Amino acid sequence: MCLGLTNSTSIGDIVSMGMTIFSYIMLFGFSIVLLPNYVSYKKMKYAEIVRIFYFALLFSIGVSILAGLGDPESFHLDPYSLRNRYMAYFQHPNSLGLYAFLGSVVSIIMQSVGRSRLYLLAVPFYLTLIVMSGSRTALYTVIVMLVIFMFKRILYLGMLQVLKYPYVFFPMLACLLFGILATVDRAMLLDAVDKALSNRISVWSDLLDRNESLLHFIIGQGTLKTDEIMDNYYLVVMTSTGFLGLAMFVFMLMNTFYGLLKQFNETPSKTLGMIIAMMIALALYSFTESVMFTLGNAASIFLWSSVGICFQDVRIIRRTQESGGAQPPYAITVT
Repeated sequence: MCLGLTNSTSIGDIVSMGMTIFSYIMLFGFSIVLLPNYVSYKKMKYAEIVRIFYFALLFSIGVSILAGLGDPESFHLDPYSLRNRYMAYFQHPNSLGLYAFLGSVVSIIMQSVGRSRLYLLAVPFYLTLIVMSGSRTALYTVIVMLVIFMFKRILYLGMLQVLKYPYVFFPMLACLLFGILATVDRAMLLDAVDKALSNRISVWSDLLDRNESLLHFIIGQGTLKTDEIMDNYYLVVMTSTGFLGLAMFVFMLMNTFYGLLKQFNETPSKTLGMIIAMMIALALYSFTESVMFTLGNAASIFLWSSVGICFQDVRIIRRTQESGGAQPPYAITVT
């Protein structure tokens, strides 16, 4: 993201972009350093962290729904406005869909860490909220996440092999996609996908056309040029930091994903499997919403806090094994 500073033309631009970069440092500093070390120092169980998110989400959504009952604009059954038919006290129905998605995640994790199956009773409630909010992205990704979680052992082993030998699988995938595109009507396919994505492809194309030079494609247009709603986190990264920044981001993401898959292969657990499934789901979610890295939503904070705690557990387990001690009871990887 520091690449965006090269596009600044004033002190104000540098300060504004610097604050954006600092917010990411805060997110990673908390989730990768501070919280994992605190959990390790206090020897807390991961379930205690998840329980906080579970009841905080349940309480906030419940209060939002009850408070919204007195606001006619929060509950209107307009058949011509399905996107805004249900908001409660959330700013946008997509926000309700995202938090209901997170609610489904923490409910399943609470059961996977050995807690009562009664926590799963909240899942149908959250799925109902997703449907009522009209958030198709939340609905599709939660379905994909559940399918991935159900078949995690087979899928994760295959994904690990793909990331282990990318120079073999990615060219094969590129050839497969090229063959599919060569045999279909690309114009009709693009138009159908554009309509399914609420004309987002047209918006994305217009934003990319604003690149004024080759330098913009390489290092981006700067953070201040990305204030418009893009509904695509990867496009936000590419627009602000160019293809160079996007390549760095994808490499970091795939490296993190590879580390989680490798650990799951060594010490599989339902909890770790769910964290990986959530990461895949949010990565897909971010193609139509900017939710992968932000201090503005609890889903991003929960995901990266879980990743940070998991990697901290890996370090603790390895040190314990080297010293011949007993396995720590609070590690995600052994729940």
